[in-house]
Amino acid sequence: MLTKEHLNCYCLPFGGPSRCKYLAEDDNYIGRYYCLKKSVKKKIVDAELNEIIKSLKSKGKDPTKQGIPQGNNCSGFILLKNKKQGDDVKG
Repeated sequence: MLTKEHLNCYCLPFGGPSRCKYLAEDDNYIGRYYCLKKSVKKKIVDAELNEIIKSLKSKGKDPTKQGIPQGNNCSGFILLKNKKQGDDVKG
C-alpha cells in the first residue's frame, strides 16, 4: 500500500488529469491505495485508458478537461497490499 506522503506528492488521488493513471484504491479498504505500474494490470490500465481517450477525442472532447487521469508520476512500485511503499519509506 502506498503511504499518504507518497500519494500526496506523486500520485495525486484528487488531482484530476494530473492523477497517476496507475493508482488504484482497494475495494475493501477505503483510503488504501496501490500502484499498478509494475503489475500485470499495467497493460490493462493502458489499454482501457487509451480507449477512453480515443473515444473522447472522436467526440471532440478534451480528455484533460474531462478530468481523465493521465499522469505517469513516478518509477512505480510492485503491488504489495500489506507493506507500506513510497519514496518516503526507507529500505
